[in-house]
Amino acid sequence: MIPLLWTWMACSSPPAFEAKPCNETAVSHSEDPFVVLWGGDTLLGDAATPSLQRHGPGWALEHLSPLMADADARVINLEGPLTVATEPFEAKKYSYNAEPGTVRALADVGVTLAGLANNHSMDRGPQGLLDTQRHLRAAGIEPFGAGSTRSEALGPGRIETPHGRVGIIGFTEKYSSAVMATSSRPGVVALTERRAHQQAERARASGVDHLVAFVHWGDNYEAVQPSQRRMARWLVDAGYDLVIGHGAHIQHPVEISCGVPIVYSLGNLAFGTPGRFSAEAPGFGVVLRTEVGREGVQAIEAQCIRTDNAEVRFQPRPCAGEEAQRVLSSFLDGAEVSDNRARYER
Repeated sequence: MIPLLWTWMACSSPPAFEAKPCNETAVSHSEDPFVVLWGGDTLLGDAATPSLQRHGPGWALEHLSPLMADADARVINLEGPLTVATEPFEAKKYSYNAEPGTVRALADVGVTLAGLANNHSMDRGPQGLLDTQRHLRAAGIEPFGAGSTRSEALGPGRIETPHGRVGIIGFTEKYSSAVMATSSRPGVVALTERRAHQQAERARASGVDHLVAFVHWGDNYEAVQPSQRRMARWLVDAGYDLVIGHGAHIQHPVEISCGVPIVYSLGNLAFGTPGRFSAEAPGFGVVLRTEVGREGVQAIEAQCIRTDNAEVRFQPRPCAGEEAQRVLSSFLDGAEVSDNRARYER
């Protein structure tokens, strides 16, 4: 294994909360790790709808199914409500929904949890959110990250493993007040330094052993922003074991801080819009596997996928050869890449 030479960018001001002790020592690896797979932005709708109606929703994930097979649990960012409602909840440039029947495609590839903490979960308003939660649960997929109140939205998704309970808390950046949950209004919840610490403490107190932040942030088709690095520092200081980001529609390089992997963006998994990819922001994403052992996250492994719909026509597919080498080398700097796999071990 080639050593990874990632460093943390210093914060411009001291944190307002006491940081957890920094532990960069190697962990003892369990021989029987529990594997959690993570997929990025997912929307089986919009411009892909005619193809999905013609071929069936499972057609969109046909080439990704083998990549998603080798896992014990699977988590995605579902970016658009599952509802027949078509009237936008608020005026904005991009507003989505997907046919409820597309949930079967997600269940068929083994998705077990769907994060709803993003800027499109409320595109069809409170009823659209309720519809989404109902359809997901009927398909055996547990939603988290949005809810009828702020408290419900912050409730962690939970995965029971032989090595302890994994808790996943969904956060977003700050969006319009209409979609942000309150004590009496449905929606999503913005990440703040105070909430990072409060929710970590509550999750640990409720029996969570390994804590993950699943965060929707950043600018579309742009590099990692300073605000994301600042928010990531809050999460590391609060004691999260892993940070998984999404929202930019392209993959971003991983950083390691105090032994905590910060995955700023997975890119798209299967996103049914034309997209706005370019030479500076090419259409690639990653499917990420994390191994959870007795001492927590002991390894992460990435596989590259091609997601530019101008090329793949709404059927994302694995990268190969030099393409995989190039993308994964930039995603996991310093890691060895072999057969469309890049691996980092703690």
